[in-house]
Amino acid sequence: MMKLKNIFISLLIVLFFVGTSFGASVIVSPKFTASDSTGAPLSGGLLYTYSCGTTTPKTTYTTYTGGTANANPVVLDTRGEGAVYASGCLKLVLKDSAETTIWTVDNIYSFDNSVIQDADRDTIIQVEESADEDTIRFDVGGTQKMYIDSDGVHIGTTVTTESYGQLVRPRFTYKDGDEIYISAGAYQHVGTSTQYVYWNSTITFMGESDGSNSDNDDFAGQAYYYLYLDDSAIVTQASALLDADCFLLVTDEPEWVASKFGWYGTGTGTATSSDRCIFAVPEISISGDLQPWRHGGGSYVHTYTSTTALSSTNVQTAGSTVTLTTADVPSFARTFNASGTMEVNTADAIVEMTWYDVGGSSSHRLVSFERIGTDQMTSFGDVLIALDEDLKFVVKSDRDGADLVVIMVEGWYLPEGM
Repeated sequence: MMKLKNIFISLLIVLFFVGTSFGASVIVSPKFTASDSTGAPLSGGLLYTYSCGTTTPKTTYTTYTGGTANANPVVLDTRGEGAVYASGCLKLVLKDSAETTIWTVDNIYSFDNSVIQDADRDTIIQVEESADEDTIRFDVGGTQKMYIDSDGVHIGTTVTTESYGQLVRPRFTYKDGDEIYISAGAYQHVGTSTQYVYWNSTITFMGESDGSNSDNDDFAGQAYYYLYLDDSAIVTQASALLDADCFLLVTDEPEWVASKFGWYGTGTGTATSSDRCIFAVPEISISGDLQPWRHGGGSYVHTYTSTTALSSTNVQTAGSTVTLTTADVPSFARTFNASGTMEVNTADAIVEMTWYDVGGSSSHRLVSFERIGTDQMTSFGDVLIALDEDLKFVVKSDRDGADLVVIMVEGWYLPEGM
């Protein structure tokens, strides 16, 4: 990012020295001047102007603003002078008043303050492609690669894949039962158009259909609700700077889209394949309100669900598969922090529980307990457990006995691209 920033600064320094943009500029300052073979002014001389390498006439102008076109040829005055302003590449043919050619010079580039360009004009930096557009454009090999306007820096006309998925993740904060705070952030959004969208102050977003977005789902039943960038609202916004109504909170689960390097709606519900998912929040079925969570701006989200038992199983050496639901963690979660308890009911020296990823061969310690007697219980916490795409993992014991384990979710991790 620092390297890219330095490139921007260097380009802007170059543009500063280029100067102010005009529609056309003088070929020779202050006027075009020609003389005959004796050095006398070429009174009545004729200057023909063509596009480079052709016999196609090219327009020149009487002033630097490019408002009034010259005749072609330009007829020089008694001092052999003419006001000739042009832009781009020209071929000049100078003749005397009797139409005798004095010289022909091709591939002459006028000095255009609005453009820095190479010889064939397919690699350029220009500050005014159209009248007063207030945009700096960077073209390489005839293709626009970057532009800067009042909304910020944009990579390409449509952004190249190197920039897909980029984000500056905000901090998502619980406010109350139906509102959340979204601190300043930015995302590469691949929707109706491909662009960076951003907000530079904290947004208060209200869920449910009478909240910030009328397409929100109303809260009903314990579940995770997914927060999306609403493509249709962004199109209506017609700006990269977003408001609260440019977000959407629904139960539609997102899917990973490799070509966009992000998580997007499936199009089977309210969230379309053009809506990018950026977070998920839990809702409690009993109260019909959002459940508090804690998020510091990174990838970990603490969800305060340590009182919810997700598995209570008589665990054997063969192992028991534990399946979480999308009421426990979001559908995109692949790792979570666990706490819980283990209860052992028959005497032994040591009992150890381990967890495996489904189909995996390596074990990870969950909890171990040195027995003192029967009916003993111990607790554990801060255990990082991996989930498969079906939200499953396996718990195994080192013995077959009447040993129980309770697994509880303490928090989960946002995946890459969210």
